Amino acid sequence: MNKVSPAPILEVGQVWSFKERDIAIIGLGKYLAEYRQCRDGKVLRIGLSDLKAQRTVREELIRGRATLTGHITMPDRLLQRGGSRSRNRG
Repeated sequence: MNKVSPAPILEVGQVWSFKERDIAIIGLGKYLAEYRQCRDGKVLRIGLSDLKAQRTVREELIRGRATLTGHITMPDRLLQRGGSRSRNRG
């Protein structure tokens, strides 16, 4: 009987390593996963992030024999954009 490797469970902050590249999961929706390229444990902020179906990402991880190499801490996106939208008007 052949052993079937279970599909990896995706979580925000995971860093997956392939032979030629690393990716970090930076967002998860009900069906979609958002990820960016990584280098030396840091998420590259150049360019747009990639958005694919979670199922497709899992299939690519299995096909590419990716390994989970770590986690990154994701800061709150509102803090990155300069603070809260509501301000006191006086």
